[in-house]
Amino acid sequence: MKFFRSNLAAFFLSALMLFTACTENTDGLVNDSNDPQTLVINKSKAEWNKYDRLLTDEQIEQIAIEHNEELEKLYSFNPRNFEEVTDAAVELYGSKKLDADLLNEYGEVANELNMELLLAVIDNTKEDFVDYELLKTKLTEMNSILDVEGLQEHEAATRRVLKGIDLDTYLVTSEVFQKSTQFWGDRYPEATMRERGGWREADGISASIGFFTMAAAFAAISAVGIATGGTGVIPTVTIVAGLLRIGASAALASIYAAFS
Repeated sequence: MKFFRSNLAAFFLSALMLFTACTENTDGLVNDSNDPQTLVINKSKAEWNKYDRLLTDEQIEQIAIEHNEELEKLYSFNPRNFEEVTDAAVELYGSKKLDADLLNEYGEVANELNMELLLAVIDNTKEDFVDYELLKTKLTEMNSILDVEGLQEHEAATRRVLKGIDLDTYLVTSEVFQKSTQFWGDRYPEATMRERGGWREADGISASIGFFTMAAAFAAISAVGIATGGTGVIPTVTIVAGLLRIGASAALASIYAAFS
């Protein structure tokens, strides 16, 4: 993909993937412990491998719930164009040093947030997955399903064949797809299925890539040893990294895609 050769690739892969700020403790990788709704990855052992699931079903559902909550917040401003979406995001997250310039850069890659990107990320990190080809097949199948009931049926069947990090990556994408499908159908019933499908795709890809990088960060800490705190392993978290959880980043991605 030409995206991986672009100047925005480094920005996207560091900012979007690390939207969830990371802190260390003696058990594993957690997010802001002062926020009870913040996603927590908490493993008691100092080793992690791709056959282990990092998240529970409840945590994955919470990612999807937060995604729709952020969509509702952004749409409470009744944005009519890209600039108004940016203004709303600055209003919501400006206290965390989010600014329009950073959001404009992020918005420029909104039209790249599609299944092709996620499959390319998986291809480029295939050694981190249990069965990357099967995962890609299941994600591709899911992307062609346009209704919530069909997505739920596909998820139930896929649970029986994917393991570990593969299953978590699929489930994050699937759950956000389901919530997103409902949101866009209710918000824009007059939009074509293709339009709504493109917006929910941006949601799901943002969330799944965000989760995958969080998992990679946890694996990096485990490889060095939690006792050392993983110093130097996790890249320095940029301003963007500390701003938004997965729900907010996915919501912004889809709205930018809708207005692009």
